[in-house]
Amino acid sequence: MDIDSEVAGLLQQYQNLPDSCRQEIWHDLPAQLSPDEWHRIKAKNGSNTFPYDILGSLPLEIASLVAEHLPVVEIVRLRRVYSDII
Repeated sequence: MDIDSEVAGLLQQYQNLPDSCRQEIWHDLPAQLSPDEWHRIKAKNGSNTFPYDILGSLPLEIASLVAEHLPVVEIVRLRRVYSDII
C-alpha cells in the first residue's frame, strides 16, 4: 500500500466516523502534534478568518464603553460587515 492510498484510506475512515468520535479525535489530536506540524497547520490555515462580532457579544454596558473609543465610521463599517454574515 503506497502512502497516497494509505492517507486516502485514513481520511475515508475519519469521514465515516460518527460525530462523537470525530470530536474526540479533535480533542486529543493537538497533544499529538509536533511544533513543526503546528506551524504547517498555521501556515495552511493562516488565510482563513472566522469573523466574530466581539462588540455585539459583549454586554450592552461594556459594548457602549468600547464604542465610545471608536470612530463612528468604524462602528458603521463593523456593523455592516457583521450584519452581512448573520
